[in-house]
Amino acid sequence: MKKQMIGKLLLGMAGLGIALGAVTAHASPEGDRQELAKYYTSKYPNIKLEDYVYGALAFDADSKSQYDAIMEFPPFESEVEKGRKMWETPFKNGKTYASCLPNGGNQIAGNYPMFDEAKGKVVTLQDAINNCRTANGEEAYKLNDMKTMGVLTS
Repeated sequence: MKKQMIGKLLLGMAGLGIALGAVTAHASPEGDRQELAKYYTSKYPNIKLEDYVYGALAFDADSKSQYDAIMEFPPFESEVEKGRKMWETPFKNGKTYASCLPNGGNQIAGNYPMFDEAKGKVVTLQDAINNCRTANGEEAYKLNDMKTMGVLTS
């Protein structure tokens, strides 16, 4: 009796697994994105989908307006400029970060972290920068050094 019950339970679970597998097999990233967009636009109809990029600020007009005011004259602009100078300064061998980063280093931050198949591990932007530095005969920066890695990635 117990064996029959266990057998039926396992058979039922297998059937459920097959049924769920068939349902999820038709899912796609684009379909998932559309479902999420539909859900959030119906749950929060007063918030435009493109405003979700602002995170919690999309839900509070006062906070968003404070953010916009700060961004008119960003207090971190000087750090970004220092980072730009570091980025453009050639290594001792004459090469630059652009020579060893994807797309010449342009607009790549959003691609990280990423899984590197060749290395078999997750690589961060900071890892890629340090790999570039060491490949060009430079010392790697400490990941928590705000005066080097922090400024460079700003």
